[in-house]
Amino acid sequence: MSAASQAGGGLQDVLRVEPMAWNLFRATSHQANPSGVIFGGSFLGQALAATSATAKDRAPTSLHATFLKAGNPALPVDYSVTSLREGRSFSTRHVVGRQGGQSLFEALVSFQSAESGFSHSATWREPPPEPSSLRSLEELAVDWTDRLPADQIAPLTRLRGLEARILNPEGFLLERSAPSAKFWVRAVCETGSIPDAVATAFLSDFLMPAGSSLPHANSPYDTNLMAVSLDHTIWFHEPAVAGEWLWHEIESPWAGAGRGLTFGRVFDRNGLLVASTAQEMLLRRRLPSSPPQPGA
Repeated sequence: MSAASQAGGGLQDVLRVEPMAWNLFRATSHQANPSGVIFGGSFLGQALAATSATAKDRAPTSLHATFLKAGNPALPVDYSVTSLREGRSFSTRHVVGRQGGQSLFEALVSFQSAESGFSHSATWREPPPEPSSLRSLEELAVDWTDRLPADQIAPLTRLRGLEARILNPEGFLLERSAPSAKFWVRAVCETGSIPDAVATAFLSDFLMPAGSSLPHANSPYDTNLMAVSLDHTIWFHEPAVAGEWLWHEIESPWAGAGRGLTFGRVFDRNGLLVASTAQEMLLRRRLPSSPPQPGA
């Protein structure tokens, strides 16, 4: 559900892919989620890094991903890229992430050459509080040791590649609430060390499953809850500098049949809409024998 630990190295290593051939790339370091499998954002960021290397001079416009199988963060993931379109303005790539010959993840990624056009943009509903005025998840884990279940404290203290500060953390972590949330999130990296869009893709998966789970559990970190990513889409609107704070507003209009749907809008510090997100997730009570699942 959230990024929790890394198999080694910093976020720059997690989002780096090494070329093995013109259309084959390998990622050897991964972010893990509380279930101990590869965090969905790692797949998104690595896949975008791999496809971007084959679409030089064009910026990503969208990434439509499906999570197929849980990944082992101790093993490398190979990304094979296929060119589906190379037009005058747009390029389209299909990418599959494999581990030990098994497909874990696949996505369609679109790229576009720079051009001008008609323009309008949504704004945030109201200016959010400054990130410094909100407590981080790590701080909440320390402050609320007497309020949080013991098994929910550890995931909040293991964040490595990102930092998050949630509006109304009581409603998010301690009680059932409306199917929506707002939070600041940023990649923990040096400026310029990670491509901007790759960092945004990585962050876009964080806490997305919480949107549909909030009315049904006291916390999205409830260990009896299975809320994991099935598919994920991000549309890139404007550049967002890697390492800077982003404000993500998520809302779930529907849940049922063991699934939930969440939409999101991502803004920069100035209120500029930089990306839109959508995710469908598995949403059910966890059985005692349920194996780890892919996604966030």
